[in-house]
Amino acid sequence: MNVGDTFYLRGPESSRPHLWVVVSDPEIDSERIVIINLTSDSPDRDRTCIVSEEAHPRLTHDSCVNYPCARMFSNEELERAKGIGALDLQEPLAGDVLRRIQQKAAESEDIRNKHRQILIDQGLCDG
Repeated sequence: MNVGDTFYLRGPESSRPHLWVVVSDPEIDSERIVIINLTSDSPDRDRTCIVSEEAHPRLTHDSCVNYPCARMFSNEELERAKGIGALDLQEPLAGDVLRRIQQKAAESEDIRNKHRQILIDQGLCDG
C-alpha cells in the first residue's frame, strides 16, 4: 500500500461502506500504517476536516474525516487483506487533499494520540 491509497473494506463491517485513506507513509513505517475513513458530515461528528465531494470520484457528498475511528495496521496485514479481496481499491486521493487531512490531524481533539504521534513522527503534521 502507499500513502494516499483509498479503498472500501469488504466484510461484516461493510454494511455502511466508507472510503478509507492511507494517511501515514508505509515506506517510513510499514508496521504502523494509519488509515482513516471519510463519513457523512453532521454536527455530531469531528468536523476538524471537511472534504468536498469533488475531492474524490467516489464521494457523493461533502464528508468529514472520521479521526476518532482511525485504525492502525501493518503493511503485511493490509496486503493480506488486499490479496483475499477484503479491500476494494479505489483511485488514490489527490496530494493536496491528503496533506490537509494529515495536517488537520494535529487539530483534531478526537484522534487517538498514538495515531497522531505516527503522523508527527513522519513529519506529516505538526506536534
